[in-house]
Order: sequence, then structure tokens, then C-alpha cells
Amino acid sequence: MRFKRHLKLERGLRLIEVAPLIDVVFLLLIFFMLSSNFTALSATQLALPNMVTGYALGSRPTEIIIGSDGSVYLDGYRSGLEELKAYLTEISRRKSGVLIKAQQGVVFSKVIKIWDICRDNGISRISIATDRE
Repeated sequence: MRFKRHLKLERGLRLIEVAPLIDVVFLLLIFFMLSSNFTALSATQLALPNMVTGYALGSRPTEIIIGSDGSVYLDGYRSGLEELKAYLTEISRRKSGVLIKAQQGVVFSKVIKIWDICRDNGISRISIATDRE
């Protein structure tokens, strides 16, 4: 075997080709953008009560979320009862439905109060969200 005894050192900086590097970075960016999962996150994480006889709704109704501390969220935004009443009158004009999502263990009187507000504003399609067993 014959080894080289004297290696020549390169002088100066070698030119790095940037165009192929940019191409690879853009391809990776496009790959991760297309393979990522875009989901809308809810304002609060709920543990819904279980039910055997539940069914899926056909259209997407307006969501009213009742948190464990009694806070009310309307389509993901925290609202008071007066704002809720004003918004529900608009929903009744559009003939849209309402879906009430209540945290498991919420005082039932709070759910009934929201239900009554919906009925007072002329909304007849009211549903309660549950998980299937």
C-alpha cells in the first residue's frame, strides 16, 4: 500500500453552492406544510358526559360552551349573559341551531338557564353535546 506523504492544503474558502440548498429547504417547507394537521382548537378542553343514544348533527350549529367554573363561551369567545342574549336573537333570525357543550359535573341549573335563554329568543333547535360510550 502506498500512502501520500504530502497533502496539499487548499487555500482560501471554497465556494458553497446556495441554490441547491435553497431548493431543498423549500421542498422540506412544502412537505411539512402539506403533511401538517390544521385543526381548530377549542377555547376550553371539555370532558363531555357519555350517552348511548346520541346522534351526529348534520350542519354546524352555534356552540355555547359552559366551563366547569360556570363561565360561558360563545363560539370560542368568553361572553356574559347579556352578550349571549343579543347574539341569540341574531341566530333566531337566521333559523340556525344551537349546540350546548357543558363540562361534565357542571351544575345542571346553569345548563337549563342557557336553554331557557335560547327558547326565550325563539330558537327551537337546541342540542346538548355528549360523547359516545
